[in-house]
Amino acid sequence: MATDWAAEQAARIGGELRRLRGRRSAQWVSDRTAELGHRVPRSTVSEIENGRRTYATTVELMVLARALDTAPVLLLFPPPLADSVEMLPGDKRSKWAAAEWFSGRISEQAAFFMSGDDDELARNLQPLRAADRIAELEQRRNRLMVVIGLVDDRTTRQVLVDDLAELHAEITRLAEHDGG
Repeated sequence: MATDWAAEQAARIGGELRRLRGRRSAQWVSDRTAELGHRVPRSTVSEIENGRRTYATTVELMVLARALDTAPVLLLFPPPLADSVEMLPGDKRSKWAAAEWFSGRISEQAAFFMSGDDDELARNLQPLRAADRIAELEQRRNRLMVVIGLVDDRTTRQVLVDDLAELHAEITRLAEHDGG
């Protein structure tokens, strides 16, 4: 069963490679990967696309995705994301649920339906969630800094500076406890 599952995964990757490459050649894809620092040989691209190769390494997945201007998870679980896919052997989910799980952006509601230790999953995902929250706070901080530069009123400016200090403290707290 796992072999069929693995072959199906490789077939999805190959089909999406072929679709994204369009009229460009497998050699073009290979050359693009070389420009990115890790050549995937033309023959490997063709073998994955044609199903003669029933796997793609994580390195290949990453560099091929970048060469084709997409995300690696979308090579594994290509659109339409509402369609079902065997996420793991015997575990059928929507491609969206599989992509969420693969990327670590699984919602707490979706995690409830995963088998396994919910507490351990939450602990293991904490660094990703902290990094996501830090990125969100940094965007708010950057917008706030622009606004502070535009405000003339001293009282309003001080309130905004205080808000900025709170954001900085929250970013620092999260960065110290992100599990890294």
